Amino acid sequence: MTERQPPHALRCPPAAYRARHGAELTAIYAEATAGAGALGRLREAPDVAGHGLRQRTGPGSDRTTGQVLAQAAPLAVAVVAGGSLVNLLRLFTPGVRGLSWSSFCAATVLNLVVPLLTGAVVVACGQVDPAE
Repeated sequence: MTERQPPHALRCPPAAYRARHGAELTAIYAEATAGAGALGRLREAPDVAGHGLRQRTGPGSDRTTGQVLAQAAPLAVAVVAGGSLVNLLRLFTPGVRGLSWSSFCAATVLNLVVPLLTGAVVVACGQVDPAE
C-alpha cells in the first residue's frame, strides 16, 4: 500500500511549530487515519486544521484572547439559542407573518439580558468564582 500525502490541514500550524513538531503531527495523523477510508480522513482533517489554527492564533487559557473567548462563548451560544427560539415561536404563532419592530427589540433585549442576569445570579450564589 502506498503512503498517502499528508493533508493540507497539516500546514495550518505556524512554521516554527511545524519545524519542531511536524514529524510528530504527521505520525499522529497517519496513526489516526490508518485503515480509515476517505470519510475517516475527511473527518480528521478539520481537527488537525483546528489545532493548527489555535496554535497560530494563540487562544490558549494563558493568553487574553483565550480568556475573552472562553468568557464570550456561553453568552454567544445563549444569544443564538434565544434568537432561534424567537424564530421558532414565530413559526408556530397563528396569524403572524413576521415580527414587529417592538417585538424584535424586546426579543433582542431578552437575548442579551437573560444570560447576563443568569450569570450574575450564579456568581452571587457562590457557584462560580468570577476570578477563575
